[in-house]
Amino acid sequence: MSGSSDKARRPAARAAPGKDYDWDGMYVAIIRRVHEHGVPASQADWVSEVQDWFVIRSEGTAVPDERTIRRRLTPIWRALREPA
Repeated sequence: MSGSSDKARRPAARAAPGKDYDWDGMYVAIIRRVHEHGVPASQADWVSEVQDWFVIRSEGTAVPDERTIRRRLTPIWRALREPA
């Protein structure tokens, strides 16, 4: 496009180091987990499983904290625990 500003040509800003987690991959993994094994017994168990998933895939270098994982899982957990 002619006449575009330099701002349009700048590369997109990336997240701070260590904050770039594979959330899409995590969502696929939890969907597969629920499909194959059902919903975990407790949300704490699920958070632990997700932390383990990140540890395995990132060799321990990019693991979000428990609170961050819990914030992502809570809406899903609640929806799956509601009566149909």
